[in-house]
Amino acid sequence: RSFWQRTIEAQEQSAADLEQALALIARHGAIEVTLARAAGYAASAQAALAGLADTPFRQALRDVADYTVRRAR
Repeated sequence: RSFWQRTIEAQEQSAADLEQALALIARHGAIEVTLARAAGYAASAQAALAGLADTPFRQALRDVADYTVRRAR
């Protein structure tokens, strides 16, 4: 926590901080957790669209939800 407070909140950064940040992110599985959460939000969005008429606009919204999750992988 102190690392993030120093580097983000206080904006006190050194050359070695990027490596440390990447190591912390990897150690805690933050990327995987974030991608899983994004996939859940996309699935919820698509489920909410199911009640709408099948139009090109609905399909475009479904495509956006798919794309936002796929592009991050």
